[in-house]
Amino acid sequence: QNARRREEDLRNQLETRTRSLEREKSTIEQQMARIAEERQKEELVASQIGALYSAVRDQMATGRYDQALQTLGNIRSYLGQDGIAQLPAVVKRRDVETFVVDSLTRLVETQKSRDTTDTASLVEQAGLITELRQAVAAADAAAGRGDLAEAERLYRRAVALVPDVEKSTS
Repeated sequence: QNARRREEDLRNQLETRTRSLEREKSTIEQQMARIAEERQKEELVASQIGALYSAVRDQMATGRYDQALQTLGNIRSYLGQDGIAQLPAVVKRRDVETFVVDSLTRLVETQKSRDTTDTASLVEQAGLITELRQAVAAADAAAGRGDLAEAERLYRRAVALVPDVEKSTS
């Protein structure tokens, strides 16, 4: 009788542990699904931001400054939207994106106010700012991978571009 009772106790413990593990598994699966959904959303947001910057570049290259300013405003608004602003990748890059949008806005306003527009210079300026943004994005990616030496090198490259951007807009 002791053996049966012991066997029953062990079976009960096994069933309890199995249910507990199944709950943990379910919780982990839900968390993984949430993370995958968040990552997919972050990739979509990055793609949309990239497309908006490309539109700004094209608008600037063709002298459509009012449209470029509107698109830059759209980028700023997009980054502030609920559901977008709270994404970890957006939170992490908010300062960089704000800097890029502000820099491009000043650049477009400067170009718009000039009587004669040098399109080649404008495209060069947009290229410098795009290069700056790409350098910061690459540095962020390196830092995210834990490659701090590469991240530092890329951040230094981005900082070194700032005087060129400022000089090209004055």
